[in-house]
Amino acid sequence: MELNIDLLTPEGELCEKLESTMMGRGGIGSVTTVWASCATDLFIDLAADALSSPQCGGVLLTLSPTALIDIDSLYDLITKLHRDQKKLVMVCLLGGGNMTNMRTRINEAGIPTFRTPETAIEGFQFLVQFQRNQLLAKQSPDSHAFRFKIDVSEATNSLNELLKAGQSTATADDLRSIFELFHIPLISRRQASHQLLAPIHLRVFQDAVFGSAIGLSLEGVHQHKQVEAVALPPLNTVLAKDLIQRAFHGEESFELESLLRNLSTMVCELPEIESLELADLRVHETGSVYADVTAMLRPRKSERRYEHLAIHPYPRQWVSERILKNDEVATVRPVLPRDAVILADFVRSMSHETRYFRFISNISELTPRMLASMSHIDYDREMALLAVINRDGEDLLIGTARYVDNFDDQSCEFAVVLGDEFQGLGLASYLMRQLFKVAADKGIKVMKGIVLAENKRMIAFCRHLGFTIQRDPDDFGQVVATIKLTPNMLSKLSD
Repeated sequence: MELNIDLLTPEGELCEKLESTMMGRGGIGSVTTVWASCATDLFIDLAADALSSPQCGGVLLTLSPTALIDIDSLYDLITKLHRDQKKLVMVCLLGGGNMTNMRTRINEAGIPTFRTPETAIEGFQFLVQFQRNQLLAKQSPDSHAFRFKIDVSEATNSLNELLKAGQSTATADDLRSIFELFHIPLISRRQASHQLLAPIHLRVFQDAVFGSAIGLSLEGVHQHKQVEAVALPPLNTVLAKDLIQRAFHGEESFELESLLRNLSTMVCELPEIESLELADLRVHETGSVYADVTAMLRPRKSERRYEHLAIHPYPRQWVSERILKNDEVATVRPVLPRDAVILADFVRSMSHETRYFRFISNISELTPRMLASMSHIDYDREMALLAVINRDGEDLLIGTARYVDNFDDQSCEFAVVLGDEFQGLGLASYLMRQLFKVAADKGIKVMKGIVLAENKRMIAFCRHLGFTIQRDPDDFGQVVATIKLTPNMLSKLSD
């Protein structure tokens, strides 16, 4: 409880299965206990029952030895349990003597082993945190402004009017219409009934390193110098839930999740808001919000969208559809972290020649490091567009085009490749034209790419798009394809 580890409470079918195995020889729960006089295999059978449930991700087995424990049998049963399934098994064996040797043997079998319950539980906590961090790292939330068609320009104009009038601070009355645009209904009177047990404090502030940030805490924590939970926008449901759990462990509120997502959208789209305080905040069942609102405003420093954020929102504006010449419909969209699997399958399905021309090396498949770098990208400095079709209910990747900024905000390097079956369907040209638009929107002026001199088809394709082709002075086996993304060239882009 001190470490805030949420353990699985057996319910329904899992609970019945455990009780059937236990047969009254212990107690079932998040921590399931077995009588010391029971045979060793009961201990292992209960763990196997728990691991067979899709709700259970791992078990920690803690054993205090007695004269009735068969040590050799214990080793065989634990290692078999470890081999038979892919979920996590951790073991804590108390005591010295023979137990010291047993810990060594089990640890050498590849099973995490501990001597005391305290260190075992801390080890379990580290793995829970690792799973949480992996889940959060795979999130690519957008600002929701595109999805919900929020008129950001109207909100921006309202803030600019306040700034032109010399008003650098704003209250709830000044911002009420803007909150409404972002689906946050502010009410002016407190109501006796509200969702959470106590009023909360929600604020937007500027971190010196990470830019705009959102802080959530109980009302009054700043006076008592308690720590608030902080998150970086953009937020989606997973990230909003995580923020709430870190601020108020065990608390759940759909209305607060919705407020956090909508506030995140406001922060993403309105860099004019330097800071925002929602004090004495009360969230009601209807979704309406009461708060003492104070905001500090500033003129916009840059025209580049989302430059004030550390994490670039998922660029939903670049999602489109393309009807191919074989009448199949491809969805073209920016890559997501979860696309690592279809990227790996895509490369495996390529012919040897296609892989060689794309990667300029003889590889059979992408390494885990390559997959991570290609699927989990910073949208502010690179872009990867995937063309995906649905076949038999499964997503099938059929082509990609990507660029990476050269860190000069002026030029980038590109690459494009299609699956062998999907060449000649007009997809490559569409992907590249979309890539031109994305790069130009980021202010990039020049796009370059390295092409093997023997790849005549790619060279002809680049010339067709308007690239100039020159020999690579550092390697005569390669050519450099270059195109300038001028306003005139971009205005001619069409299907």
